[in-house]
Amino acid sequence: MTTQQSIAMSHFPRLSALAEEHDDWPSNWNEFADMAPTTEGWLLYGHTHQDVPDGTDPRSVNVGLDAWDFKPVSEQQILAWLVSRNSNQSR
Repeated sequence: MTTQQSIAMSHFPRLSALAEEHDDWPSNWNEFADMAPTTEGWLLYGHTHQDVPDGTDPRSVNVGLDAWDFKPVSEQQILAWLVSRNSNQSR
């Protein structure tokens, strides 16, 4: 069975994640707070310059070049990452 899911895309991670303390967030994160999404669904984002694809929660993934060896990430890689991360979270 195939299930369709909506995925939001944003330059920024969720507002709730921006407000948390992260050592690798840009120090001026609060300047972007009004542009950060508040969605609770699936989210693809960039901007943070994190060097890993780990999203701010199991339903998000950092698609910035910094996280993917400075190469564009494919849809298949993103889906595999989300599936893997969510299967690990459920254990």
